[in-house]
Amino acid sequence: MPQTPAWKSCEVNVEGGTTAIPIKFFFRDALEVFKFLFGNPVYANHLDLIPTQIWEGEGEDIQIFEGPMTGQFAWEIQVM
Repeated sequence: MPQTPAWKSCEVNVEGGTTAIPIKFFFRDALEVFKFLFGNPVYANHLDLIPTQIWEGEGEDIQIFEGPMTGQFAWEIQVM
């Protein structure tokens, strides 16, 4: 099984600003997460790879965004 991507952190400094406690930004490397998800058989049948649009409201005039594949970028990348 692939190893879970490690959490990383860095201290955030804003020029001209100070804080009593340093601001830490926690993140995981996006490419490592991608490799983990697509290389792990546990997730093989649970990845949503099809762009979807969800509409609600009268006349379906309200678009709902609930994940990466419901956003505009998923549609734009299809024509690249």
